[in-house]
Amino acid sequence: MGVHEFLTIETCVNNEIQSFTFFVKSLVPSHNDFEELTFLEESNFLKNVIPRLLEGHLDLQTWATKYYLSNSKVIVLENLKSQCFDIVKDVLLIGQLQSAVISLARFHSSSILLENKMKKPLNELYPGFFEEKLLKNIVAVGWYRGLDQGRRSRGSEAIGLEPKHDTAAYTLMLERIKPANNQRNLMFKDNQDGTSSCRFVDFQMVIYNCYVMDLVQLIHLNTNEGVRKKIEEELVELYHSVVTKNLRKGGLENGEIIELKEIFEDLNERRIFGLVISAQYFPIILLGKKLTAEFTKDSGKLKKYIYRSRKNFVLQCMRLSQNYRKRIEESVRELIEYMEESGKAHQHQFNNGSICDNLISPDEVSTILDKLYPSSNVKILNYFLEPFSNEPFGYLSMHNLLTVKILDPDESRSSQLEEAKTCTLTFFVKSMLPSPTVCQKLLFEEESKFFRDVVPQLLENYKSEFWAAECYLAKQNLIVMEDLRVRGFTMPSIRLSENQLILSVASLARFHASSMLLEDKLQEPLDKVYPGHFEEKLLNIEGVGKKWLITGMEAIEAVAKSFRLDPTNCWSAYRESLDKVKPVPGQKNVLSHGDTWCNNMMFRERMYTCRLVDFQMVTYRFYAVDLVQLIYLNVDRDVRCKLENDLIQVYRKVLNQCLRSHGYGGRLMSSDELIKDFEEMRVVGMILAALIFPIALLNGELKEEFTKDPEQLKRYMYVNRKDFVLSAFEKSDEYRDKIMGIVKDLTDFMNSRY
Repeated sequence: MGVHEFLTIETCVNNEIQSFTFFVKSLVPSHNDFEELTFLEESNFLKNVIPRLLEGHLDLQTWATKYYLSNSKVIVLENLKSQCFDIVKDVLLIGQLQSAVISLARFHSSSILLENKMKKPLNELYPGFFEEKLLKNIVAVGWYRGLDQGRRSRGSEAIGLEPKHDTAAYTLMLERIKPANNQRNLMFKDNQDGTSSCRFVDFQMVIYNCYVMDLVQLIHLNTNEGVRKKIEEELVELYHSVVTKNLRKGGLENGEIIELKEIFEDLNERRIFGLVISAQYFPIILLGKKLTAEFTKDSGKLKKYIYRSRKNFVLQCMRLSQNYRKRIEESVRELIEYMEESGKAHQHQFNNGSICDNLISPDEVSTILDKLYPSSNVKILNYFLEPFSNEPFGYLSMHNLLTVKILDPDESRSSQLEEAKTCTLTFFVKSMLPSPTVCQKLLFEEESKFFRDVVPQLLENYKSEFWAAECYLAKQNLIVMEDLRVRGFTMPSIRLSENQLILSVASLARFHASSMLLEDKLQEPLDKVYPGHFEEKLLNIEGVGKKWLITGMEAIEAVAKSFRLDPTNCWSAYRESLDKVKPVPGQKNVLSHGDTWCNNMMFRERMYTCRLVDFQMVTYRFYAVDLVQLIYLNVDRDVRCKLENDLIQVYRKVLNQCLRSHGYGGRLMSSDELIKDFEEMRVVGMILAALIFPIALLNGELKEEFTKDPEQLKRYMYVNRKDFVLSAFEKSDEYRDKIMGIVKDLTDFMNSRY
């Protein structure tokens, strides 16, 4: 992952010219977020961690290459090739395997000694340095799933094997996860005494985890089944002897050093990891020169092979190369036989096509139920995840359903399980997307922080009707909420009815009231209480967000021109909106939902109630922005003109009633004040509607056309949207009329002011 070059420096000392070469790594110009993350991980590791690992242990400085410069843009290392080290392009010889195990043992020894010296786990000593990247970083999930059980099954069936345990093996591996050391991350030198020396290179995937994960991976990725059975025991004994020797030198006593028996037990416990990782790696790393050229010549196909579907290419390669076929067959056969013999496949429940089956641990499920039943000791019988709908991938997150079967809390003391009543609970689970952009990652983490840190404070003394779904767990990459469908809540259609408008405005007013009540209690603006939590995103975000906005504005301009409207002041409306969404000290600022259109609301109309969902865009700003956005995004012009004032009054009455019933110490909202503030923010509602409608109003064939090609979708979103919008006008009169209507409202409104 990166650009590899050699740096040559010539020096002249005492008229003698000397030449030095160095190995230089840098990021590729068009790198993605995952490539940048792993590059920075390696840079930080070389710069901050390795010097402390080797401090006082010169005899251990033989497992990695020396580094001379390491920053966010470039890494400069010694040129191992100048010392006769090289990468082995074929299978490793036994002597090379032994030297690799020795280097690994020295690496692990230096880690154990540093931890012993600091009296603190290294992941706590270096917080944020050693996050799991290989399997839990969701850029890589598609790579490893390949992408679903069906695709792995095809490969198994092609060689006459029963593929029923593929998902089981994958899930067991996730439970025992970790890093990468195939032979391409090792360099070897043949010594004069017939031995071999080894150095580890490429530390992008470095993490903090059980020692044996490296060992099982090293053995399985660099041996076939026959060789492994002959020398595995010898390699484990070698690893143990080197670790023991180095730790004794470092002052550890025998009782503090892991025993050989424990290593064998740990290795067998985590063998599934080596088997699955080999079956996943081999189809790519075993490609010969000719097949590699075929695999990499088309960058578009390469992305498809890596992240979407490589089954057909692998099957084709197996027909072209007998040696390749033999190794792939062996790795798959060994994996399936292991699962058959161990019987572990029958101990788990799995979900076809879900990539979230390891997101929630048993302890976290218990935490969820403790919040739901705080006074009961609930017994969990089983739980599983499955896609929440036919389209589990949302724009900003993945949506899954967590199902938990428990003993009925009233029956949990029953001594006879078969006689006790059981009940099934469901929860809505949001998780971060595979391959999230920086913007998508930021927005997901914003919602998670909101439910984890802020909502509990908002609800501490709040007694009125809740305005959102209950949240039971919020982590950096995961949010678990109540399944509102079970309580009879449903999603509305693309346009809200009059009753739904009233309910949604009332729910928004309660949300704003809870914000004002907390601020009144703390006597400090909430953006100061929670610094960094509520940055404006939609209109102020840089990078991808800004491209989305500019592309949208160009589409508005094109639509206006196509209907012979004057677009002169549209950009003025955009710039004015940028200023109006910023919080101004002294005005009524609240926590703002930021995305109040119908898809972010659920209704239970028989009970006259509404819940707001999806708080990724939550920010802190003038209260009227949410209200004007809700009205402009969810009704047509005629309905808006008819109901606008009534909706404003509903908001005022519910807000004031909620504030009054909780003993609010501030001034309540007057009707004149609210009408004036709404009018002041009207331009924001118009510009947001004009930006969002061209995408939000797509349905049926238009939506399918807009989203079918991921690369084309990116272009529509961030480069050029106007051509697609104008072409869509010819296919749908309803779509054209709605877009034209809001753009006409915007141009007329702006031109009347200038």
